[in-house]
Amino acid sequence: MNVNGISPVSCKSNIMKNAKQITAPLKDGNTLRFTFGDNYLEALVTKGDKIVEGKGKYAGKGIAVTEVFKMAESFKPHIKEGFDFLKEFKAAILK
Repeated sequence: MNVNGISPVSCKSNIMKNAKQITAPLKDGNTLRFTFGDNYLEALVTKGDKIVEGKGKYAGKGIAVTEVFKMAESFKPHIKEGFDFLKEFKAAILK
């Protein structure tokens, strides 16, 4: 396989085709966009269309499930009351 012949756009679309995404309101009025897949894990805090903060990880051999759950748990204190993050997280996994 010729690695030089693979475009970044096709790599990103291949990674994202199996990715799950959750959008949740935060207590400070911003929005959390949590995206996870087989090889991809990303958390973006946005205000409107602007990214305020973000962190993520790509791993060619896959992302450990424990990393996904650990990151999801770290968001729970910041999620706006009344939004059931755990329910949305489970629904996204089961899609």
